[in-house]
Amino acid sequence: MTPSATGVLINAAATTRWGNSGSNGGHLDFAASAQTLTGNILVDAISTAAIALQNGSVLTGAVDAAHTAQSLSLTLDATSSWNVTGTSYVTRLVESAGTASSTLTNINSNGYTIYYRPDSCAWLGGATIALTGGGKLSPLTTGIDDKSGALPAELGLQQNYPNPFNPVTTIAYQLPAAGRVSLKVFDLRGREVATLVEGEAPAGSYTTVWNGANAASGLYFCQLATAQGLLTRRMLLVK
Repeated sequence: MTPSATGVLINAAATTRWGNSGSNGGHLDFAASAQTLTGNILVDAISTAAIALQNGSVLTGAVDAAHTAQSLSLTLDATSSWNVTGTSYVTRLVESAGTASSTLTNINSNGYTIYYRPDSCAWLGGATIALTGGGKLSPLTTGIDDKSGALPAELGLQQNYPNPFNPVTTIAYQLPAAGRVSLKVFDLRGREVATLVEGEAPAGSYTTVWNGANAASGLYFCQLATAQGLLTRRMLLVK
C-alpha cells in the first residue's frame, strides 16, 4: 500500500461519510500480511484503531504523530518490522520479536521517540528502552487520561493499581495548575526509593508507573508534592 499525496496511509476519523462529522467516532481493525506499507497513520480524538503487522509486513511511517487518538494499538509479529519516520504515540504495543540487549530488534527508530501508555503495556514495566537507530521507546506520563480537554479542579493523587502489586503498579495524579511537581517513592524509614517525576509540568491528568523489581517486599509511600499541596498514598509490594 502506498500513501496519498499528503503522505497519509490511514486516516481513522469521524467524517460525513460515517454520520455527523466530528461527533461520531469509529473503530478501525487493520491487519497486514506480507505487505509493504508506506505512510503515516492518523486517528482522531473520538476514534480508535488496532493495527497488526504479520508475516513479514513492513510499515514505514509515523503513528498518531499528533497524539490525538482516543486509543491506538500496534501489534508486530516476530517477522514484521516498523521503520519509524516521526515521533509516534501508541496506547498499546504488542511486540512478539522480543528484546535483545535491551533493544526491540524489529523497530528501526531513525532517531525518533515512540511513546506508549505504561498502564496498557505492563510487559514494558514503565521502562525507557533504546531502539535501533538511536531513538527510544518511552512511557508517556502526560495527558493520557483525559481527552476531553477539561482541567482538574484540584490536586489529586489516586490509589495505585493494582495494590498490592508485583512488581509494577500504575499511579495516576491530577494537577490543577502549571508548576513544579515531584512524585517520589519512600520506604517505611523515610528513605527515598525512586523519583518518578521531577520538574515543571502543565495542568492536566497524568499517569506513570513504578517498577519495584529492585525493591524488597513491604509497605511504601508514594508522595506527590506541588505548590498546591502534598499528598501521600500507601503502596504494598508483595513478591
